[in-house]
Amino acid sequence: NNISKEHSMRVLHSVLLLSLIFVLSACKIVAEKPRYITDDQGRALILHGLNTSSSAKQHPQRLSWIQPEDIEREASQWGFNFVRLLIFWDAIEPSPGVYDEHYLNLVAERIRWYQQQKMYVLLDMHQDLYAIQFGGDGAPGWAVVTDGLSAKPRSPWWLTYLEPGVTRSFDNFWRYDGSHSYLQDHYAAMWRHVAQRFKDEPNVIGYDVMNEPYGGSLAWPLFEPAWLKPFYERVIRKIRSVDNDTWIFVEPQALGVNFGVASALPVIKDSRQGEKRLVYAPHFYPPLLHEGGDYNGDLTVFKSWASARARELDNQQMPLVVGEFGINPQQKGSTQFIRDVTQFADYMQAGWALWSNDPGSWSPTDQHGNETALVDELVRVYPRAIAGKPKTYLYDANTRHFTLEFITRKGITGPTEIYIPERRHFPEGWTLTVNVPKQFWRQHWDEKREILSLITKGDDLRYRVEIRPARK
Repeated sequence: NNISKEHSMRVLHSVLLLSLIFVLSACKIVAEKPRYITDDQGRALILHGLNTSSSAKQHPQRLSWIQPEDIEREASQWGFNFVRLLIFWDAIEPSPGVYDEHYLNLVAERIRWYQQQKMYVLLDMHQDLYAIQFGGDGAPGWAVVTDGLSAKPRSPWWLTYLEPGVTRSFDNFWRYDGSHSYLQDHYAAMWRHVAQRFKDEPNVIGYDVMNEPYGGSLAWPLFEPAWLKPFYERVIRKIRSVDNDTWIFVEPQALGVNFGVASALPVIKDSRQGEKRLVYAPHFYPPLLHEGGDYNGDLTVFKSWASARARELDNQQMPLVVGEFGINPQQKGSTQFIRDVTQFADYMQAGWALWSNDPGSWSPTDQHGNETALVDELVRVYPRAIAGKPKTYLYDANTRHFTLEFITRKGITGPTEIYIPERRHFPEGWTLTVNVPKQFWRQHWDEKREILSLITKGDDLRYRVEIRPARK
């Protein structure tokens, strides 16, 4: 009876979620013309993965604990194709204009580990509270200009942003028309150096210019148009001077936007030759859940966040990747929260990276490396690469029913790749249905990697692909 009741509640919640999705669609709350990151074959990429890693902030070398076998687990057991890899300004440029090539060599080594598992890497220039001096991470000591103001740690940690010394450090960094413009010049030159170093790495999909920008004393909505937009465009110009092709990820301000408030970020220009390659990469942290509260299935916060992001996407005309979201598996409703976020991401046609992979706390694994309950929700059917123009895709974890619709386009090569966690979620097998006659496509199943490849032919054909559990 308890199992039956739990199943009924899950079905009811699924119906409610899908009903809300229908309402959001009717209200045009999703982006009207979603865009996609594409690979060198022209295929649309959907990125699923983890942030690696929070503990790197405190590591003396600013490196993650992860080893090749951990990456293999993420790829082979969890089906991830993506990592948001934390790197740090203070590790790259410990002295003005002096770059630590040994640190960059270690970053390159980790990039190769991911390449061995056919995973894409986003290099995330991470900061929290501006610098380690304030209990955070990011800027090197020579770039911390407090003008003598103090900063004392607060609890929760993010309240330390309000300390006078932290605020002044941000202000001195953002004010490009003052005596501290050299700070942004160094930051942009540092990014140019990083791009020059990694532009030819085939699996480096992008550069995240700055994690969770904070506006200092310039309150929302003034910060983004006055300071953040010109900063982004300065850095983009520097990167494009050496790298015309790698995708550049930009985030709105974190304050408020992470919770669902609208961003005021104006359209960001890409100085590359050709169509712009910028990605919109906001984070999603419902405020009560962020501070340890339970998740009761209330989807109001999803509606608020999705509505704001959809308007911004239509304005920016960028692909969407949710750079961070997460929850502690010990919080009540944590698995349902992950299920709802990932299903919503499907509907918004967005990639994502969970925060973060460190064992324990918000991780997919506990302190002993064993899977937490989050893993079964994170591991889901999804189209890793789509050989055409995607229309919709959606995986319902309750029914284990997946649908994908796309239109083939001339010039796109390579197969459509769908990850199907057969060993985890389809022990009895699965069935494939394709609406197009068999002479226009063929399939290949990689049992080890659990990837279904659909090799399609024909231009301007609309494919509808469905995957369901096999009937006993």
